[in-house]
Formats: sequence, C-alpha cells, structure tokens
Amino acid sequence: MSRRKVILVTGAPRSGTTVVGEYLLSSWRIRELYEPMNVNVGDRSIRNQFEVPGSQDFPAAALDDLHDRIVRGRLRLRRANNARRNRYLNRTNRTMLAANVAPFASHLIWKDPFAFFCAPQLARKGVPVIVTVRDHLSLVGSFKRMEWSAPVASLSQRMREAGLPVSDDIFAQCQTAEGHAYTGALMWHLLHSALVGWMEAGEPLTVLENTELLDNPAQAAATLTKVTGIPVTIERQEEPQDTQPDADLPTKAHIKNRDAKSITDYWRKVLSDEEVEQTLAINAELMERLRAALGS
Repeated sequence: MSRRKVILVTGAPRSGTTVVGEYLLSSWRIRELYEPMNVNVGDRSIRNQFEVPGSQDFPAAALDDLHDRIVRGRLRLRRANNARRNRYLNRTNRTMLAANVAPFASHLIWKDPFAFFCAPQLARKGVPVIVTVRDHLSLVGSFKRMEWSAPVASLSQRMREAGLPVSDDIFAQCQTAEGHAYTGALMWHLLHSALVGWMEAGEPLTVLENTELLDNPAQAAATLTKVTGIPVTIERQEEPQDTQPDADLPTKAHIKNRDAKSITDYWRKVLSDEEVEQTLAINAELMERLRAALGS
C-alpha cells in the first residue's frame, strides 16, 4: 500500500472536485478515495464538517495520522445513518475497499471538499494538491438549489482557533446566519479568504478554476498532467448539450450532460435580487482579490 502516491483534489463543495477527480481516473492502476473527511460517513477521527488543522478538535498531528492511514489503507469509517444511504456500501466505503484490494495501484485520488483546510499542510509534505474554484454567485445558487445550509458558525470559530483570519463582521454574521443562500455566501467567503491567503503566501497548491475545464480544456489537462504525472485528456464540450430548463434541475449533486452556460449562469434564475445583493456585499471584494491571485 505504501507505494501508492496520494493526490488530493479539494475545493468548496459544488466547485468541480468530482469532475477533476474523474479526469484523473484514467487507468486501472489509479484508484479513488471519496470523502474520507465527510463527518457522516468518513473516518471516525472526523468530528466536524470541514476540519481545520490546528483547531481544538483537530490538531495538526491528527491530519498527519489520517494521511498516514490513508496511504496504508487503514481508515476506520463510520456507518452511514442517512436513510437514503446504504450503511455499508456508500461511496466512501466502496472506494476504500476497492483501493485496498488493488495492491498494484500506483495512485490514490483523494477527492474530498471537506479536506479543504488540510491543503497547505499536505502540500508541504509533498502531496500534490489541486484546489478547484468556482465563482461565488454560481456556488451560492447551487447551494440554494440543493437546499444545503453551510455550518458557518462552527467553521468560523474553528478557523479562529487555528489562527486563520476571520474578520469581526464576517464572524458575527456567521453566528446568526440562516438560509441556504446566506450561509452559502458566508461559506464561500471563509474558504476563499483562507485560499487567497495561502496563494499570497506561496503555498505549493495548484488552483484550478472550473471554467478552465470548459473554456480551455487543453490547458487544464496539461496542468493536471504536470501536477500529478497522470496523462489527462479533456475533450471540449460542444453546446448545446442540455435541454433541461435550469428551474427544473433536481436537488441532487451531480447532473450529467449539463451545458457550460447552465453550470456558470443558472444562478441568475435561482437567486432573488436580494440574495444576489447580499452575496455581492459579502464576496465581491474577495472575488477580485482571488482573481488577482489567479492572474485572471
């Protein structure tokens, strides 16, 4: 097991981690490990959604231990309690078992948005880390469609415990925020304020905008190949692919054959004017800072 090279693909939920992970699964010798830091079905050492190394619940040594057990195939997974999931055959369990019965696997693609705050520590250990980025309005629209509420009160507190800067205004909003769009906007801010800080500090991360997969697939493929050593090919999508109106999209995470415009623009039909203004007030300045760090 120790010969496997672990590659982390992370980013905010709904930012393209699954798509990038699938592009890297180009050989039978490359295996997937799906969300071992998901508090519902992941390793038993995980107490919170989005653990932050250096916080009270998750010291830096806990991440070192988790990474070591991932390499050795020694995870201790929870049984899912969600009635819609099989307690034993959820995707996290299936991918772990499949990886453990593949002794000649060369790479393990650790796909996990909940490992977001682990990115710098793992990158410094030599783990190739790819962080996917999606613009704030699209992500907030996706959260509203999915009817997801982000745990921003707990996350902002744990970020402060770990020494990550969270402004007093954002922290105060996180403690009282409710609703899918509002908590989604604040979660985007918390994650990407940390990411911009890492980028400006020169942390060895590879940051990939999800629009690059659509607009410049050859360059995105070249970037993934260079970082991982895995030959990656991404075919340019031809429009239109999807005839399903955005308003009728189901509340599930991954929808096949959506066209590029739907992926990037459907927030316009999902978010109210008030929600757009609220999201811009929280994130517009940080979005500009992120674009400057990306050079885009």
